[in-house]
Amino acid sequence: MNKKNKKPGSSFQNKILRDYKSLIEISQAMIGEKDIEKLLSLIMEEITRVLEVERSSLFLVDHTTGEIWSHIAQKSEIAEIRLPIGKGIAGYTAKTGKLLNIRNAYKDKRFCSDFDMETGFHTRSVLCAAMFNHEREIIGVIQVLNKKKGYFTKKDETVLVAFASHASIALENAILHDETEIFMRSLIKTLAAAVDARDPVTAGHSERVTYYALKIGEQLKLSRHKMRMLEIAAMLHDVGKIGVNDRVLTKPGKYTKEEYREMKKHAYYTKQILDNIHFSKKDKDIPLVASTHHEMMNGKGYPFGLKKSRIPLLARIIAVADIYDAMISYDRPYKKAMTVSQALDILKKEAGTHIDKKIVDIFIKKRLYLFDRRNYVRINVELAIEYKVLRPEEQEKIYYSSSTTDISAGGLVFISGKLIPVSSFVAVRVYLVDMTLDLTAKVMRVDKISDKKYKIAICFVNISDTVREKLSKYLVKILNIH
Repeated sequence: MNKKNKKPGSSFQNKILRDYKSLIEISQAMIGEKDIEKLLSLIMEEITRVLEVERSSLFLVDHTTGEIWSHIAQKSEIAEIRLPIGKGIAGYTAKTGKLLNIRNAYKDKRFCSDFDMETGFHTRSVLCAAMFNHEREIIGVIQVLNKKKGYFTKKDETVLVAFASHASIALENAILHDETEIFMRSLIKTLAAAVDARDPVTAGHSERVTYYALKIGEQLKLSRHKMRMLEIAAMLHDVGKIGVNDRVLTKPGKYTKEEYREMKKHAYYTKQILDNIHFSKKDKDIPLVASTHHEMMNGKGYPFGLKKSRIPLLARIIAVADIYDAMISYDRPYKKAMTVSQALDILKKEAGTHIDKKIVDIFIKKRLYLFDRRNYVRINVELAIEYKVLRPEEQEKIYYSSSTTDISAGGLVFISGKLIPVSSFVAVRVYLVDMTLDLTAKVMRVDKISDKKYKIAICFVNISDTVREKLSKYLVKILNIH
């Protein structure tokens, strides 16, 4: 079409069509993004581009604190902006839900210039729209600053309102997804904690197995979804122990053949329990994965006798992590923990027959067995404790009283009236102001003070991350008080 035949306004109309086409494409991308951080960044990037502005901000409404807040402020040097609802232009929109189109910000009494002064940015024009959920509650505000050419038009207002509407739906979906994920994770931790409560001696095992399994998954370059499945299945792989008789589960000595058969049922119970949880279609294999970590490559495992590739890949990963942690960690008083080198040698021997050789090779070659342990604050403080020695041949029923000379979230030192050999295991009860911790520990060092006094240094074993974190926070609190 030549210029003579070109219809008036067609360029403007074409731009509108392009903008709306772009809006539809952006909306599709937003609806598909479930990660809130990525979603907020996507919203800001696209509205900045479409409306041709210098800067954009997205504020979320926090009804609990009566504030709007944002750490998605493009090109801003401020990591997070917080304002009371009602303050500033964005705060006014958050309070009223009104669309604001302001040509000169400094002439508007609602404008707050604090952030301009702090960042050196100069705000000229402002376009601000509220985001509503399906119940018409204000959940956020989108604010765009400084139109690059001229002022904000009615068309810009229409585009921003439409954009805010689509962004609201996407954000609400992401929040719902996030809340569902939080619920799922809390359920998983609750089930894992239930297993720990049944058998405190092995507490923390599922968390460590999950740690090793995810490290293997990273090396295998599993998809994001597969990694999530792996994490859930690893955390829940022993949940079936809830169905095992206490007499067997907590037995201090070796199992009889009958007791071992009973213990093996935990894998089947795991599937039964998890089959009663409604997993989404894409997560439907989690019960199978969690329950088949005792299957063997030669088909002689349990509970289903699966062989080679019939064993799910994720289950094969968990199997290596599970076997390794069981070997190096304290399990029962009659069983001494192996050294790392001893455990790795057994993995090599069982590779190909019992466990997946490729996974074992990756685990060893990439040194994934090196657990990234955090450092914890150790303080000199006297806390009341009770302890008893765990022996293969007999179980002491009486706890002896003592107190700590120093303690951290990893272990403690106490004074004992009798010698406790290095490498012995003890049950220790630590009394804090608002809670009592029942833990299992290994004696790492013994110093003789006198004929009847010994300084015993112990390291907590199989302590869950949750309990360790509680203890660590408690010690930090004491440290600050002193």
